[in-house]
Amino acid sequence: MKQTALFVLFAAMSFAAQAEAPGTMRVDYVHSGNRTTEMFSLDQVVIEPLPWTGNMAQPIDGTLRGKYLFEIVDPDSGAVAWSRSFSSIYGEWETTGKARRINRSFHESVRFPAQESTFELVLKKRGANNAFEEVWRIELDPSDVLVHRESAMFDGQVVAIHESGDPSQKVDLLLLGDGYTAAEHDQFIATARELTEEQQEKIAESMAKRLGKQVSITTEIDESLIEKIGDEVDQKYYAELHKLSLSKEAIDRQKDMKIVFSPIHGAG
Repeated sequence: MKQTALFVLFAAMSFAAQAEAPGTMRVDYVHSGNRTTEMFSLDQVVIEPLPWTGNMAQPIDGTLRGKYLFEIVDPDSGAVAWSRSFSSIYGEWETTGKARRINRSFHESVRFPAQESTFELVLKKRGANNAFEEVWRIELDPSDVLVHRESAMFDGQVVAIHESGDPSQKVDLLLLGDGYTAAEHDQFIATARELTEEQQEKIAESMAKRLGKQVSITTEIDESLIEKIGDEVDQKYYAELHKLSLSKEAIDRQKDMKIVFSPIHGAG
């Protein structure tokens, strides 16, 4: 039986916001290599059919939590117009045993607000000291004849289940009706609505139990009562920690060892 790819969107887009938002641009590329060598090849530049729904008030990524970082750079001034950090499947694969023996290629994409003039896409990767280092740079022209303009072929199949505001300030959740046939279209929509209502009730109940009672208190703070802890307190704290050491000899041997916390894998 013919299956239908039915997209159900939570927090549907605000049409007013769409009218003011820039277009959406996507750069597809091939990420290849092994444990020691890394290569990037341009696949295509795409103008997506729907406007950008991200938060335009946060053009520069301040979290920097990924293994990679991409920047949209003005080639003349060097100014960064947009940046986002991310982690990829390639970044995981290069740490495996197979990456010592063979090369592999992965298809990756970065999305950002459409640019009106020539720009540079710069990819960076965390280096030995955990700082981002440039690994690829390519200049792209949005007016190039090879830039592909996609059509919104599934736009008519998007069904808004729950709307809670401007998508640039919210999180969009997408349900894909994989396994449902065209004849089961209405059944899937009904099931999606039912599950959404149940989840909303559970979330509300859980929040109520955690909060117990919500109150709002406004008060003036006497800053003279605030004492900032300086380096002296830090040193006393470190001294107490050293007293708890089980092996001071091991500390002396490994005193130059660097420990870096990495949120990429959630471990130190």
